Amino acid sequence: MKKWVALILFVVLVALTACGRVSEPANPTAERDENLAKLGKVWGFAKYTHHSFITGQLSWDAELLRLIPIIYHANVAEVNGILYDWFASLGEDGYDLPLFPDLHADTETDEARRPMADLSWIKYEYIGALAARLLRFDGIRAGDRTAAPAHIHGVVDFSNQSHHTHMDFADAGYRLLGLFRLWNAMKYFFPHLDVLDVAWNDLLVEFIPRMLSGTDRLSYELTLAAMAHHLHDAHVAFVGAQFLTDRFGAYRLPAHLVAAEGRLVVYERFGGGIPLMRGDVILRFNGECVDEIIAEKLAYLSFPNEARALAYLSRGWSGIVLNAHSPAMEITLLRAGVEMTVTTNAGARWAQWLPQATQSHVLLENNIGLINPSIYGGVRYIMESFAQTDGIIIDLRQRPANYAFFLEMRQYLMAVPLPFAYISLPSPHHPGARMDVPVNQYLPPSPYAFVYDRPVVLLMDERTFSHPEWVIMSFRVAPNVTVVGPFSMGSNGNVAALPLPGGLTMWFTSLGVYTPEGGQTHRVGLTPDRYVNRTIQDVAEGRDEVLELAIQFLMEG
Repeated sequence: MKKWVALILFVVLVALTACGRVSEPANPTAERDENLAKLGKVWGFAKYTHHSFITGQLSWDAELLRLIPIIYHANVAEVNGILYDWFASLGEDGYDLPLFPDLHADTETDEARRPMADLSWIKYEYIGALAARLLRFDGIRAGDRTAAPAHIHGVVDFSNQSHHTHMDFADAGYRLLGLFRLWNAMKYFFPHLDVLDVAWNDLLVEFIPRMLSGTDRLSYELTLAAMAHHLHDAHVAFVGAQFLTDRFGAYRLPAHLVAAEGRLVVYERFGGGIPLMRGDVILRFNGECVDEIIAEKLAYLSFPNEARALAYLSRGWSGIVLNAHSPAMEITLLRAGVEMTVTTNAGARWAQWLPQATQSHVLLENNIGLINPSIYGGVRYIMESFAQTDGIIIDLRQRPANYAFFLEMRQYLMAVPLPFAYISLPSPHHPGARMDVPVNQYLPPSPYAFVYDRPVVLLMDERTFSHPEWVIMSFRVAPNVTVVGPFSMGSNGNVAALPLPGGLTMWFTSLGVYTPEGGQTHRVGLTPDRYVNRTIQDVAEGRDEVLELAIQFLMEG
């Protein structure tokens, strides 16, 4: 009789998962959250290693949605057995299949390969007998992985994962699916978990009750964004998300703000009749201290470090800093040492803060050439025009308009190709492992190229982000190159796109980029040879202090 009762109970629990929905228990406990965290870890490991998922024979999402209510209501003594039986029900794991010929074609030598993600949780004391089965994994053996949850094409490709665009945001099952998917994707494919301020393993159980406490789209998106915040990756963005406008407002201050002396300062206003001036220091916005506004917003944004938080906010897009839920705005500011309060109406656009380049290259005074790579003018034509100059400035506060720019320009900066970086590639066979590969991208020598033997200065600041950082690394190894400016932003490496339930897509850095000596660049940024500190007075006077120092450096020889 007891066996029939147990069977009926199991069938009822499975039936509850038809749409992934979970009914709330009377007294949610820390034990429930620990059980669910254990499920998230086991499911994620199986998702990215088990033969049935790699080959697409089973739906990884459906399996999780079926398991969530069972684990949700289980007691701690039952969970390990439930997870063991579930893993066994998936069929052959493929961990003992013969090796395919291409298994080691990715140069995964002991010297070149970084170890897999931290799997210290796979132990008997935590998951019981299942640990022995999981520890048998020694590389993905499946030949055809076109239906896998992730496959590698240089960067990781998650295109087989569903957006679940019709998700019910009150459904606890789908909410946990979003959380577990994000956590595991970063666990196995984010290259910089070793330089976080927190242990990624510990975050899952912390965020489970936060995700379960919400019932709407906003709380769902904010929870995902708060977890991604801990990556400190300036590439992170949630395409299709609404949390910034829903939480902070869709109306934007009609001005662009920059960071100077630890303050947010007006750099440019949008439109006439706006009572703001360049150099105004923002103190309060709609009666709230701007520091408190910034602190609240940064909790949902993935910026490199505290020292560069303001620079991150101001690095490219006006409107991310000060938003409101109504168009009327009151701003308390400091202008030339005098505090005052002004009112204005919201702006209508987000504008990118870039140097106002209109030409690919211009000849400055003192026979100095200035190259604006955001406007592609042909490297050969530019360098032939500047062949007799006394120095060249390349403004890499701008993103080059053409990827070929840096490949072509390198031929004019160095006589022989020089290695300039190491990249850390995701292993196609060991999720969580990385392969370090030296980089020396170089075109075959052009018959027209010549080595420019006079000084070259590269400009950078917080707008030097991603590809411009890569370009600076490739140029600065040349013998006559100097880098001027503040630190760069510190998020380099190709971006991967992770679909998330609810119609979201999360961008994140998928390749690690290191200096030729193996030094860290993520979160750190590139260090200039000549540091420039932006001041409030510089902003008020409309000075380009980085360009000025570069010109001075070239003139002094």
